[in-house]
Amino acid sequence: MPAAQHGSIFPYSFRKSQKEITESVSKAVERGAHLIFEAGTGTGKTVCALAPSIEFAILTGKKVLYLVRTNAQEQQVILESRKIKERLDKKGSYEGALAMAIQGRKNFCSLAKEDPELLHGSPEDLSMFCSQRKKRTQESLDIGKPIPEKGCRHYARLYDLDKKEASQFVRDNLPTAEEFGEWCAKKGMCAYEATKFLIPEATVVVAPYIYFFEPHLRALLLERMGIGIGDLIVICDEAHNLPDYCREMVSGELTENMLSLAEAEAREVGDPDVKESATATAFCQRASVALRQLCDDWIVEGSEDGVVPPGDFEAMLMSAMRCTSNDIKKICTNLVAIGESVRDKKRAMGRLPRSYLRHLGIFIMEWMNAEPSQWAHLVSVETKKKTMEVYCLDPSIAAKPLHECRSSIHMSGTLAPLEEYRDSMGLPKESPLVSFESPFPKQNRLVLYDPKLTTKYDEADEEMVAELEARTSEICRNFQRNTGVFFPSFAMMQKFIGHGVFDGFGRPLYVEKQSMAQKDLVDLVESFRGAGISGKQAVLCSVMGGRISEGMDFPGETLELEVIIGLPYPRPTARQKCLQNYYDIKFNKGFDYTVHAPTARKLLQTIGRLIRTETDRGVALILDKRAVNFRSYCDMKKSEGEAGQMKDIKTFFG
Repeated sequence: MPAAQHGSIFPYSFRKSQKEITESVSKAVERGAHLIFEAGTGTGKTVCALAPSIEFAILTGKKVLYLVRTNAQEQQVILESRKIKERLDKKGSYEGALAMAIQGRKNFCSLAKEDPELLHGSPEDLSMFCSQRKKRTQESLDIGKPIPEKGCRHYARLYDLDKKEASQFVRDNLPTAEEFGEWCAKKGMCAYEATKFLIPEATVVVAPYIYFFEPHLRALLLERMGIGIGDLIVICDEAHNLPDYCREMVSGELTENMLSLAEAEAREVGDPDVKESATATAFCQRASVALRQLCDDWIVEGSEDGVVPPGDFEAMLMSAMRCTSNDIKKICTNLVAIGESVRDKKRAMGRLPRSYLRHLGIFIMEWMNAEPSQWAHLVSVETKKKTMEVYCLDPSIAAKPLHECRSSIHMSGTLAPLEEYRDSMGLPKESPLVSFESPFPKQNRLVLYDPKLTTKYDEADEEMVAELEARTSEICRNFQRNTGVFFPSFAMMQKFIGHGVFDGFGRPLYVEKQSMAQKDLVDLVESFRGAGISGKQAVLCSVMGGRISEGMDFPGETLELEVIIGLPYPRPTARQKCLQNYYDIKFNKGFDYTVHAPTARKLLQTIGRLIRTETDRGVALILDKRAVNFRSYCDMKKSEGEAGQMKDIKTFFG
């Protein structure tokens, strides 16, 4: 097997730690190992992982799958791939499409943007809808007929244009997903289908986590890439998010509203029997009663969720339906069969092939089959929305495909303790664990914390909140620098905004919204950055652990000051307690692994937005006395009172 020449296509001069990182990645991919490493934000982890992985892939015919948590993080991977392409072009050693960024149908499908119903469909539903539309379109194209009403003109446009044009555009420009989508839109072409057509040409595919960890999507992606999983190098960016993502991936929920929709669906199809003398609507009604009863029984007053003892829900259904547990399983099988028939009919009509009866049947079977040692059975009530959830406590269940890959690289600026990550993800004990120092001068960043203020629930009375608001307002008012204000939740952020904390500054205010579309979020961040560059210094409100506070770069004057309101501790829910108990049993470190470490990671990710290059300088002020608990993760200085903090910040900036 050819050996990579470490650093031969690295597109920059090496900064501190970068050569060591690239050498570690090179050794891992050459040996087929699973590398886990932590390097401070701004170290250049993306290019350090990409360059040696690409070099090895080109030499050996392997391919690279670069996984990101959010679509916004794809941009940086493409930008670094362009720099590597420039290096390859000078060497004259590569002629293919180096990298291709992919996104889901909701972002790329033109029909989905035109039809609100499609935007709420699951990936599976949208896939089936798209398949039927393409089939009708293809049949019309084959016989020279116009595209039918239930076809897709955007898919048809692929055949009107020379596909080589799209291929050449990608080879020459290495566009971001958004740029490629815009190019396709101008051509009237389906960007999603065009991406699928071009994937086989790419050495690197950049994709959200779901494309690897969801079994059906993984199989389709590997088929389009033209390789087996054993020839795949997987890079997991912002890997500290991966355990939670994997848990959610194999968890499931059922809401009271879903049950109502399932009942309505049953009536639409003639209310078929699901067992002798029992109809689908009757079963939906019994399940709704059981869900409400479970919420009453197991959610204590003042809590938002509760744990359901194993077998309790099944016992309610058996009593209501006068049947055995085997009968309940047969009922669920019948519900799935009815749901498949519903989906077939909707697909034939050109509608989104969604079935709530099918979802109900699958969920109850998952609930009944879930092993209590690895899954929590929960009920919750949020704004009167009653929900059942079978929640996976063990992320290694979804992470098993990583073992089949040639190699995997797991990296983050905040991954400690590395042993906990390795064990949680079920990676081999011999996997290399490495921490690299930040390349930036320590004196370029000042982290302050207030020893008296806090957002802790039992201390944050009206007077404390008023002081937090006043302090935030004064800091933003007195320092004309691009300022980020980060909150532990969207609810607290909205409270501050509603109280007028950011009024009257004469500076632009940018606010991240919880359900913000990806393009709108990118535009918001670009506008905020632009304000800093142009001298109009703005204020940006966001949340810790959100899309902005993790994975987005703010170099130079685009972010110089952060005000951090409180700490992003997980809420003490029943779900959180189950997770903590699981880690206590498995590792004897429940609090450290499920409360302290995740909070530290979110806090450090937020602070890490400040320093992205050797010349960046910035201040983070944490308005919460509990920050002292995280001094082992980050150098910080106590700064008491408004006058003291004003002085410390002014002194730093000179």
